[in-house]
Amino acid sequence: MSETKHTFLPWSSVITSAYRDGFKEGIRLFAWWKDGVQQVGTTGTTFKEAVAKDIPTEVDCDAYLTEAAKQEISARPKVEELLKSIRESDRIYDHVCAAAREVEAVLKI
Repeated sequence: MSETKHTFLPWSSVITSAYRDGFKEGIRLFAWWKDGVQQVGTTGTTFKEAVAKDIPTEVDCDAYLTEAAKQEISARPKVEELLKSIRESDRIYDHVCAAAREVEAVLKI
């Protein structure tokens, strides 16, 4: 069976590092001390064990970021369509206002 080589995105190492640091900081904020050892939760898990077990790997982070990028790319056409509709509604609004001004001018309101 061949081993698949994972190619990281060029910006992933910086984001992955920050993402992992955020996880570690979140775990640290909820840790508490017992007999000189930081504990996490109520199951006897130490801070070191939680960090080793729960912080995502670079591959996990890269997969997550890749999926987020895919979602952003797939959303772009929808955003463009929405902006086009807004621009068109502005043109319709401008046309209605111009027609209203013409009616006012004719009626001398």
